[in-house]
Amino acid sequence: MQRFEVGVSDATGVVGGAAVFSCDVPPTVARHVSLMSWSVDGRSLSVSTRPGKEGNAGEKGRRSDDGRRRRRRSVG
Repeated sequence: MQRFEVGVSDATGVVGGAAVFSCDVPPTVARHVSLMSWSVDGRSLSVSTRPGKEGNAGEKGRRSDDGRRRRRRSVG
């Protein structure tokens, strides 16, 4: 078992607009990790999902070349 830490990059947004959150997962484990939810101060943020591809549980977003998951969420 390998221990690793994930983080979230800062994001900015405008009320009523979209904010892009980036879940930073080390590239060595990125293919084994799926983003399941976001939470702030113990509260879960609702995230729209769509049917996934290739066995994903359904995610709205893209994985960049460095393994980071990009998510969009409406602010407001």
